Amino acid sequence: MTTTESHEPAQFIRSQKLVDTLQNFFVAELLGASPLLWLYVSHLDDFDILDNSTRSFAGLEPDWPNSSIRLSQVLKALLTRGTKVQIIYRECAHTGGIEDNLNELKQQFDGQLGVLHDPHSSTNRILGDHYYFSWNLKMSTDGNSIEDEHLTIYTDQTTISEQTIEFEETWIRLAK
Repeated sequence: MTTTESHEPAQFIRSQKLVDTLQNFFVAELLGASPLLWLYVSHLDDFDILDNSTRSFAGLEPDWPNSSIRLSQVLKALLTRGTKVQIIYRECAHTGGIEDNLNELKQQFDGQLGVLHDPHSSTNRILGDHYYFSWNLKMSTDGNSIEDEHLTIYTDQTTISEQTIEFEETWIRLAK
């Protein structure tokens, strides 16, 4: 599939399908949080994940403003619900301020949020109790459009168990 989007230069480019899918996953987590949620991404940014401009998500978090809700705000809501979140990502120059927000959350939710860096990460995956979601976007050579996207969702327990083992082994390896 080919998708072309206009964007601001510093903004991480995402397709609308990916944005919609991520929104759905995070809403599902907020409704029925997994005890452990894994995020393994090549690029981590504090991007807008939910559009609460019409207060569509007031039932999930009554105190959220009627504006875009950023990833760090969703993570805080999950941590408040008792979810343990493990994040692995490749360090890069532009993270949209999420590192400072993650450090604050780590202090506030002692032991519930883990963050590690994988300098070789080129993968994008989310793993919850009932799903494993992976995606890849192939950018055009000029970086202004998406030439191909690949979104895959698994809900079978075998794949989820295999990915859980892989994520745990990666976490242990990177934590050394």
